[in-house]
Amino acid sequence: MKRLFALLLSAVLMLCAFCSCTKALPEYQKQDGRLTVVTTIFPYYDFLRNIADDKINLRLLLPPGSEPHDYEPSPSDIIEINNADLFIYTGGESDAWAESVLNGIDSSVHTLRLIDFVEPVMVEDEHEHHADSISDAKEEEHAQSEFDEGQDEHSHSDSAFEDDHQSEAEHGEGSEQDEHIWTSPENAVIITQTISTEIQKIDSENAEYYKSTTAEYLKKLNDLDNEFKEIREDASRDMIVFGDRFPIVYLAKELSLNYDCAFPGCSHDTEPGITTVKRLINTVRDNDIPVVFYLDFSNRAVADLLCEDSNAVAQRYHSCHNVSAEDFNSGVTYIDLMEQNACALREALN
Repeated sequence: MKRLFALLLSAVLMLCAFCSCTKALPEYQKQDGRLTVVTTIFPYYDFLRNIADDKINLRLLLPPGSEPHDYEPSPSDIIEINNADLFIYTGGESDAWAESVLNGIDSSVHTLRLIDFVEPVMVEDEHEHHADSISDAKEEEHAQSEFDEGQDEHSHSDSAFEDDHQSEAEHGEGSEQDEHIWTSPENAVIITQTISTEIQKIDSENAEYYKSTTAEYLKKLNDLDNEFKEIREDASRDMIVFGDRFPIVYLAKELSLNYDCAFPGCSHDTEPGITTVKRLINTVRDNDIPVVFYLDFSNRAVADLLCEDSNAVAQRYHSCHNVSAEDFNSGVTYIDLMEQNACALREALN
């Protein structure tokens, strides 16, 4: 709640600054008749590059190389959103700032809140997640000694998250939608179709062009989706481990994968507790896990720790939330990163 309050307060202050600004367009948004689209994160930016190319003025708000969960909009970002024809964002807790900004800007801006177009997966509150991994209060007291002895007094065969889509009422007040909707190729297809339909409505003059390029790009995304499904069909195991946040709950559900992780997808924690580390070590050992994943833009220390006393190796998994400045400048795409993920997942499941 403190972080949410800080984000909302920041948005309010920046809106005040915005009110005194002029409506002059930034240099890149010259009046050339093209549609101006602003996206919050890299996947949507890249989908648009593929279906719209130079037919639009395209802007990515999240600076390449930055940690996406720490992003807060600057006054110039808010001005760009206000001057856009279309603003695209995910929705959810980490995008709370967007809702506040949209309430205070020009109502003529078209918006897409993409989490509304996919079937959401609900995740438990991280505190509930940690509590569920402990069988009783005494285990917490003896966690350190049990860790040293390499013993486990409870089983952890279930996922850290709910497997089935249920309502918030069924999950309780601590549950929320997982926001990493783009990490599933199936969702990427839905998102791309949704974006394309919207820009065709706004820019009808280029609608046929968008239809053609969208069809071509969807073939690539469907091929990617089939590749992940083939990897799952050929797999000799069904368990994966992340010594990090877990951003691929949608993909895991799609592929019927079991998984264990240090934190839920949008957790702000960086250091897991001893019971979590103990549980993960036991998961790696008991399931003879060959690969422990860590994420881009994160500390791989937990993954390395889990590999120390096992045959597992640490591998990077791209959340695709953002890319490095070097990758951005070299033109790395969502499909490029997901192909790397497919290779890593194949190794982890065999």
